[in-house]
Amino acid sequence: MEVHLEGVSKTYANGVQALKDVTLTIPVGIYGLLGPHGAGQSTVRMLAALHEPDEGSIGLGDTDVLHQKDEVRKMLGYLLWHHAAWCAGTHRNCEP
Repeated sequence: MEVHLEGVSKTYANGVQALKDVTLTIPVGIYGLLGPHGAGQSTVRMLAALHEPDEGSIGLGDTDVLHQKDEVRKMLGYLLWHHAAWCAGTHRNCEP
């Protein structure tokens, strides 16, 4: 399914502006996002319905991420990098 962001902005309480008026369409496919701070983690958290933008809209196919969070969570998986690194480094039970 396509991913749509329209006019998305996000500024955190500490003043860091993560996104400013981003409009983007990502075509159907499998994608991974890997990188340092500033590589897109805020965008992914918003796609996963974990954070809300200050402005704009986000869609996964025909699903409105901001108003259909339960539906989004049924469709999308999200693995926090620090959790994955902890699991891989310790070989312990990786339950949160």
